[in-house]
Amino acid sequence: MLLFLVLFALWLLLNGQVTLELILIGAAVSGAVWLFCYRTLGYRPQRERVLLRRLPRYAHYAAALAAEIFKANLMRAILSGRPCRPAIRRVHLPLREEGSRMLLANSITLTPGTVTVAVEDEDFLVLCLDAESADALPDWNLTTMLTKMEEETCS
Repeated sequence: MLLFLVLFALWLLLNGQVTLELILIGAAVSGAVWLFCYRTLGYRPQRERVLLRRLPRYAHYAAALAAEIFKANLMRAILSGRPCRPAIRRVHLPLREEGSRMLLANSITLTPGTVTVAVEDEDFLVLCLDAESADALPDWNLTTMLTKMEEETCS
């Protein structure tokens, strides 16, 4: 139901006007997309409940990520005279859910000075400007936040 409402709201937002015709077409298109997702992509409404429970945590995660990106940019600007010692490191990060691993991999790549090259189960291959950056990933506050979100869902 949440997916249908989000799709319908997006339809109305992108159209910029509200008429009976647009409401009916939007409801039909949103319903068709919802049905497609349910039958073909394996979408289940139970996943919405997990997302709704995690929504405040995801908002907190987004704020922490923005702070980390700002901090990394600031450090690069201040320490730009320091020589870089690039390294590729394999880091084990115990995240069970594929979505959590994807979110962390993208967060690593968004943070200046690090790039996620590959993710294989719980092992991340990370290219970083300083080897210490990769070594700090298991204790990174974003990794900890995702681990706690996974633990809350399981319990």
